[in-house]
Amino acid sequence: MGMDRRAFLTAVSAMALARVVRSSELPRDMRITRAVGFDLPCRRSKLAGKNAQLDVHGDRATDPVLRLCTNTDLEGAGQLPG
Repeated sequence: MGMDRRAFLTAVSAMALARVVRSSELPRDMRITRAVGFDLPCRRSKLAGKNAQLDVHGDRATDPVLRLCTNTDLEGAGQLPG
């Protein structure tokens, strides 16, 4: 899966912001130790039909996801802009 710098930074910022909103005390020495991007296949709740550009979309979708691991055992995951 190819990811450009802007998509990566957007995803990291979104996950970091979500964590900051929930916590006022983040470890100062926290570092990202691993970033894993993958496609998450999932089933839609109903069949998605045609639109102006595509034929029937089907009952399955694939969402790009980024998972970040840190040296403080905090992990975050978020959907990437597709």
